[in-house]
Amino acid sequence: MQFGVDLNLRNARVHTPLDLATDPETRALIKAGIKTTNCMGKKCNNSKFDFQNVQFYCESSGKFYCKLCSTKAWVFENKDSKIEERPVCRSDDILEQFQHSEKRLVDAMDTSDFHTLDKVYKEITDAETDIDVKLLDDAKVLHLRLEKELDIKNFITSVAHVEDYKTIRKSVTVLNNKFKDAEKLGVKVDEDLVSKINECSRRLISERNLRFEMENMYVSAATKDTVEKLQGLIELATDYSVEDKYMSAANNLCGKMNDNIVARETLQLLLDYPIREYPEPEPLDAKGKPIKTKDDKKKPKKRKKKEPAFPTPEWALQLEDVQKTVKKISDLA
Repeated sequence: MQFGVDLNLRNARVHTPLDLATDPETRALIKAGIKTTNCMGKKCNNSKFDFQNVQFYCESSGKFYCKLCSTKAWVFENKDSKIEERPVCRSDDILEQFQHSEKRLVDAMDTSDFHTLDKVYKEITDAETDIDVKLLDDAKVLHLRLEKELDIKNFITSVAHVEDYKTIRKSVTVLNNKFKDAEKLGVKVDEDLVSKINECSRRLISERNLRFEMENMYVSAATKDTVEKLQGLIELATDYSVEDKYMSAANNLCGKMNDNIVARETLQLLLDYPIREYPEPEPLDAKGKPIKTKDDKKKPKKRKKKEPAFPTPEWALQLEDVQKTVKKISDLA
């Protein structure tokens, strides 16, 4: 009926199409065609059907049109079809509507914006508009990809700042699961977004490790090893663009730990400074001369033993160096 038929035509045995039809749905369709005496189109001014002006059935509208007001074509049966083997007949209005829908869909796909495509795609699928099945499948694939990519992008935005670092590992797991779930559905995620997923994961893990160590490090217990460990985490965090707030706190903590180590080392230098023993001073008279006792006259004069050289530390050889060393303690206090 889509390719044109005279429903009142009889065969050699005087049977009409209705007489030969047995399927209830087909009989109902033939009866509707018989009742329709005039074309529903505009070009022919509602011409009357007869054996020359036969009826063409538009499946999409469920109405009958003449040849002038309808278009016949072959289309793909499904997305995997190689040959256009499905016959269709569409009225001019329906054809224009479908072509307009296809153009809207193509334009929406070109934007690569999920919300734009989602609106048009849902309107077409909800209305069951019979557009090109291959185009519709391409739109379906793109719609799913944009939906999953938008979900991932929104999640990455949501973890730009994480208040509780103890939730970071879970956030990284959620992010990577979103990517894996998209792949399982056959979605080919954009390469730039894949890079952002990896960057976000590295940043979060780096931030988590840095904040964990900061929470468990104490200035008073600082050692060169702990400072070196913290500096390594800071370098990684810098490479992965960890939030400035935590970078500033980490650098501040590292500085204080270094200062504490220097202060303790300086204090130890001062504590290790050897005590110099000085001889008891000789008693002097009013004129400032040594007072000689009777015992001194009787005792023979002995040569004084030469005192050993005083072991002065290198940092105390110059007064200026000593002052600098002592000043470190006051500056770090």
